[in-house]
Amino acid sequence: MRLLITRLLLCTALWFSTATVAAPAIEEGSSDERLIRAVFVFNFAKFTSWPESAFDGMASPLILCTAGEDELVDTLQLLSGKRIKGRPVVIRPLQQAESPDRCHLLYVASSEKPRTQDHLESVRGLPVLTVSELPDFAETGGMIKLFHQDDRIRFMINLKAAREAGLQLSSRMLQLAIIIDQ
Repeated sequence: MRLLITRLLLCTALWFSTATVAAPAIEEGSSDERLIRAVFVFNFAKFTSWPESAFDGMASPLILCTAGEDELVDTLQLLSGKRIKGRPVVIRPLQQAESPDRCHLLYVASSEKPRTQDHLESVRGLPVLTVSELPDFAETGGMIKLFHQDDRIRFMINLKAAREAGLQLSSRMLQLAIIIDQ
């Protein structure tokens, strides 16, 4: 566990020490890459502000929901119990047809490609940060798309979708992203 925490901190430091969107060159599909992608998701939550009404109280957890299955879903489990803005992170896999309305962050796995628009529609207008690695995710209404390009992990943000959900994204995170505003 200590090694995991050290790796997470190192990855976080690497994210903010680079002038580009990308993390250091890594081998696609490796366990290091999955860990770095999980750190990206953690940081997306860390640098997002939700309206107070999104939480039941000051001690309420930040609920990271996962829809479907892929390699990152398993790695995201490592974030359970970590803290973001004083709130413990709870990982909750959604069951088929379960509503994500009590989630703060919804990760849509690759297995959910045929149902992506259904997931996005189920949280439209709610303060739920949506993240996926699916192609065209941000371009079709999702908020953050993670992708691999030139041996780097990059991300694209649909700023309009985040604003419509009442979420505020840190300017520091926006400086590192490819921004679309559609």
